[in-house]
Amino acid sequence: MKRKLVSFILILLFFMSLLPAFSVQTKATSTVPSPNFLSIKVGNNVVNNYVFTNGTEISIQYSADRFAVDGLLILGTGSGLTLNKTLAKQMNHTFAIDSALKALRYFSYKLNVTGFTQFYVWAWSQNINNGTREAITNFDSSITGNMGYHSLWISDSYRFPEFNNANATRVPGSTLDYQAKLGSVVSIIYRVYDPNNKTFAVLQLADNKTNVYNTSTSFMSVNMTFLRFDSLTNFTYFGYNYTLTRSIVFFSAYNNRGWERSLTNSNTGLVHTLSDYLGFNSTLSTLNSNAFTDIDIPKFNVTAFNTTSDDSLYVRYRTYTNLTTTTPSNWTNVKLNNLTTPKFVNTSFLGKLVATSLVTVYGFNLNFTLNLSQRIEFQPYLKNRNYTQYSQSKTFTIADSRPTTTFITKNGWLTNKFNQTVVFKVTNLKGTVTNTSLIIKLGANVTTINVAGLKNLKTNATDSFLVTKEGNYTLTLFAKNSFNRTRNVTVYFIVDKTAPTGNLTLDTNKSNLNNGKVTIDVTASDKGLVPSNISIMKVSWGDGIVQDVTKLSSVTHQYTRAGDYTILLTVIDRAGNSFNITLNVKVSLPTKTSVNPGPLLLIPIFLAFTSILIILKKRKLQ
Repeated sequence: MKRKLVSFILILLFFMSLLPAFSVQTKATSTVPSPNFLSIKVGNNVVNNYVFTNGTEISIQYSADRFAVDGLLILGTGSGLTLNKTLAKQMNHTFAIDSALKALRYFSYKLNVTGFTQFYVWAWSQNINNGTREAITNFDSSITGNMGYHSLWISDSYRFPEFNNANATRVPGSTLDYQAKLGSVVSIIYRVYDPNNKTFAVLQLADNKTNVYNTSTSFMSVNMTFLRFDSLTNFTYFGYNYTLTRSIVFFSAYNNRGWERSLTNSNTGLVHTLSDYLGFNSTLSTLNSNAFTDIDIPKFNVTAFNTTSDDSLYVRYRTYTNLTTTTPSNWTNVKLNNLTTPKFVNTSFLGKLVATSLVTVYGFNLNFTLNLSQRIEFQPYLKNRNYTQYSQSKTFTIADSRPTTTFITKNGWLTNKFNQTVVFKVTNLKGTVTNTSLIIKLGANVTTINVAGLKNLKTNATDSFLVTKEGNYTLTLFAKNSFNRTRNVTVYFIVDKTAPTGNLTLDTNKSNLNNGKVTIDVTASDKGLVPSNISIMKVSWGDGIVQDVTKLSSVTHQYTRAGDYTILLTVIDRAGNSFNITLNVKVSLPTKTSVNPGPLLLIPIFLAFTSILIILKKRKLQ
């Protein structure tokens, strides 16, 4: 038996020794996934502006597949980094493991930024050369594909260009967009922070934003002219005079520290537009979000300024099936036909008077109605051969074209008062209210009241009906608007003015008045014109005790003191009517007598006394 056990253990150990080999083989032959950049922190705070004071320690955060990656290595130039993998590993440029969560592992690397720095991260498995480079696609990478770098700058050294000014009209609300007359000369000014005044700036212009960053697709790339160096601020200024020869152009600038970018988010590139007052607006902005109903065909106008044969106006739309869904249908694009012939007019566009603005009005018509509780989103846009310019989209909720009739009074309402007011409301979103009536049914009698105060109202209106009789009411509010659309709503309520009745009797068979025990029988009924049923019955026993006896027919109470008591039964129906009845009772309690201790009662007393003497004697001996 022992030999078999030893053999089994040896075989088990042999197979267990093979498991690492199998796992290594599987891991080595699999593709190493790319690591994922998460954030850069200074202390515990995530930062997006990568311009740091010299010597700032930052923490670079990444995640990677915990089952396929053995480690991460940072490679780059500046701040002591190197692009050599073997040397980087020897210099311990490896990420530390922060934590692991499910299929991901989180890494961090601390770096002192001491100069302009560019880096990427290498994920490896088994050996340092078996790995995958981080995929980086950014706007200022001159490398094709996903082979870009992350860039870091020092605040007091040479940086990327920053747009400074242009002698053109800035579009209100925008820091990037400018307008100028076609054929005019626009001076574009950039500045570069460089204490040594040894920098440059290259201006690139293109027909769309994407082509700006590619020299082969931009139509112009020029070295900007040095203007001056400001020794107080360490900024070098560059300029270029560009003649606007097309409706719209896009531009940005770069140097060997990168492209112009936002100082609040250094990963974001900035592209400016310069146009000949080219633009468009629509009547969408003047419409309410519930402007369209289920009987309307959505339509609106779009007005274009300075468009040419190269430009076309479109509207795209998509629908949402209900009010809560966030997943719309695909966009449907509709090319617009002009309603008016183009004409030159004096007009104000974007806050500036344009004396020769070519204006064309286009019309959009959906040609079909929409369903209730459906939403539709519209977005006009201008399409040129080289770019597309979108306006802000607007979403409309398809409203019900019927007037809305509402009772403020709760359905099933009960009251015992005649001076209650029944409040109702009529709402109409489309057209005008042409007729509103209140149909009142009390028992078999039906009365129709035309509510004159609610006629011909375009918006909300309220009125009321004063209840004056007891009975079971049915109220129906009816309304019709100018589209011949109707709506009605009905409520039911009861006016019960009749109080319930009750009875309170002493049960002599179960009561023992000489021992303080009282048993009573209680009954109640609601037999008014419109019975609303009993809501509560309660008994006040006269000694401060109040008891709920709604579901009881017989109840017993034990008094602790002799005396004369008035028992009160209160019955309340659901409408609030009440009824009271009383019953007087006199109770007594048996007289307490002293107890004469017999011989047997003296025995425990004697034993207790003896025990006390023995305890005291022991304490004295001690």
